[in-house]
Amino acid sequence: MRGLLLALALAFGAMSPVGLAGCASLQAVQPQSAREVLAEAEIAFVGVVTVASDAYAVGAISQEDAQALVRRFDEVAGYLNTARLLLAAGDEAGANRTLAVARSVIRVLSIELSRRAEAHRNGTPA
Repeated sequence: MRGLLLALALAFGAMSPVGLAGCASLQAVQPQSAREVLAEAEIAFVGVVTVASDAYAVGAISQEDAQALVRRFDEVAGYLNTARLLLAAGDEAGANRTLAVARSVIRVLSIELSRRAEAHRNGTPA
């Protein structure tokens, strides 16, 4: 159990500077450039990792589910890193394609975590 919390914390810690920087702006603005989309995706990723860590800590998700989430988080982190590298190489179109995949996975994870949190609040199995 402690290992999973550590893995979730490490996933959060890898992205936390971006998440903290994102707190400076509170107004919702639609991202325009690939760099803005990357920043938005990183902030969303931090949020999902935080929710997952909290859900695991309160027993809303099982150890097995947490392990599966850590694998998905690694996948998303890979997409975000690839997009960052593509941007650095000047391939904005490639970065946008990679970010579209990353944002889709983040959205799916967010929906699943919301469903599990609701089930946990209602005392029903997820």
